[in-house]
Formats: sequence, structure tokens, C-alpha cells
Amino acid sequence: MKYLVLLLTVLNSLSTFSQTQTLQNYSPDRAFDMCSNPNNIPYSTSTGFPCENNVATLYYLFKPAEDVQLGINASISLQRYIQSGVVPAPTSATFVLFGPFDPNEDYTSQVENNQSNIDFGFCSNLDVCTLSVFLEKDKHYVLKVLTACSDQPARIGITVNNVKLKCKDCESCIPKFQPNSGQYIVTGWVKETGTNTNSTAKRSYDKCHMWVIAGSTPTEIPVSGQIVDGWQRMEKEIPASSNGNFAIELKADPGAECYFDDIRVIPFDASMVSYVYDPTTMRLVAELDERNYAKIYEYDEEGKLIRVKKETEKGIMTIQENRENSSSKENE
Repeated sequence: MKYLVLLLTVLNSLSTFSQTQTLQNYSPDRAFDMCSNPNNIPYSTSTGFPCENNVATLYYLFKPAEDVQLGINASISLQRYIQSGVVPAPTSATFVLFGPFDPNEDYTSQVENNQSNIDFGFCSNLDVCTLSVFLEKDKHYVLKVLTACSDQPARIGITVNNVKLKCKDCESCIPKFQPNSGQYIVTGWVKETGTNTNSTAKRSYDKCHMWVIAGSTPTEIPVSGQIVDGWQRMEKEIPASSNGNFAIELKADPGAECYFDDIRVIPFDASMVSYVYDPTTMRLVAELDERNYAKIYEYDEEGKLIRVKKETEKGIMTIQENRENSSSKENE
């Protein structure tokens, strides 16, 4: 059994890819925050952007500022660019606008199920395509754009006129994590449900993925070693630069269900030991060593330590066991 470790460096690194140098807004829950013009941020299949039936799907989030004057229609212009972002790419596109949503409303399922759509259109060549629509202040809107895939850096230029936009406020959001330049080790554990790990045909998980962006190019952290109690370790050394953003993304193939745990980011020449405590009893229940393998502590109902187990590459082994026996003898 794995235990969740809440590491500050890990939590801080779980930032959204849409804020990196490569656009990764291919699902509604990662819609690009249109508080600034995204023309300078590309997307392409060569950087991991998904392509289905030669169609790329992008999502953009609009939030009219509080000082928007009601009754004025917003003019949303779209144009597709290739490579340098100067030459428009002649291609068609379909776009759908969803909303309005409350600031804290979960709009993902509504967008995925094509609900709450208020306008749509089609551009034959996407030279310049304009949509005129009324936007309410303090509401959120999601624009879905479907266009041709590209193995070269491509951009969807979006300009919103007559309406001032603002960035999403988030007091509870995790701050952006930016390590110093150098080599880092990224490790974690993954579990893929519905997989027969005892079968000779399945000795490694391949439907669950952990990607790291340390700059502009995503790197997948591969699985390695044996599957231990249903979990498999992931590890890779990656370079990071203080000039680029650092982000981690966890992915599951269509139809797969994946669990990730004990994700750590540490300098290459450093050593880390993590401790996990029971939130109720505050007893130490696990200790993760420098290789991210756990030492597990088990207690009886009275809180006495009865067993210590250790994760190894060959499985979980008991390394310590305490037993107490008491007997009573009646007086003769």
C-alpha cells in the first residue's frame, strides 16, 4: 500500500501547462486563461499536443472585468498562424462558445457534453473569423476551437474587443514552482487499475504517464523495476533552467484509470527522506528513503508497534516483528 506524501516542492510544481512556453489547453479543465493575448504561445503534435482524426481541439477562458459596461457586445476575432506567427495558415475551423458560468462553477462536464453553448460558427479558411456576442461581467466563458493538427509550431490568435478581460482570481491556488538551474531527479509511484500484473504479458504499466516540462520540451518519466504491491516506480533525471517554467502533468490513456503517489522532485546530488503520519493518531506510518521506497510501520489496537515492513525491488518484506505473550496462573 502506498501512502500519500504532501511535499511542498511537489505541490508547488503541479502547475498548469497552459502557462508554459508550449500551449497545452487541449481539455476544458485546462482552458487557457485569456487575461493576455496568447498569440506567442504555440501548440503542435511534436510537443505532445494530442491530435485525433487530424483535428486539434483547443480551449480558451474569458472573464470580463468588473468595469465592463453592460449592453455592449464583445467582438472575438480568430486567426491561425504557423511557425513565426506572421503568416496565416489557410485552414478551416469550427468554434463554440460556452457560458456564462459562475466563477467557482465546474464547467468541464458541461463543455464536454456540449451543454450551455451560446454561440457557434465555422470559418472556411480562418483568414479572420469574428464572433459578436454579449458577455456578462464577473462570468466565465469557454471558447472551443477545432482546427487542423500541425507538426510545426502553430498558433490560434484570439483578440477580444470592446470588453476588458481579467485573470482568474485564486487565493487557494498553489504558487508556481521554479527551481534553480541544474539536474534534478523526478520520482513517483503509479498504479494502473484493471491490469493483471501476474500475467507474463504484463510486467510494466504503459497506460499511465507522468510528463515534466522544465523549459519548453515535455519529458516523460518512465516506469522502471518490478511492480510492488500493485505499484510501479517512476524515475528520470532531467535538467531544469531558472529561466523556464517547471510543471508536472499526470495523464491516463483513454479508458484507463491511474493513481499516482509519492511524487518527489529533488536535486541530483541531494538526498531526501520523507515521513508520513496518521492524521488522527499522529503515529509514524511510513518513512520513504532516498530512493523513494517506503518503510511501513504497523501498530496494534493499543498503539504498540508490532511490525515493520520494507518495500524493495523484489516486493514487500517484513524486517521486524514484535510479539508479546502474557500468561496467568491461578493460585493453588
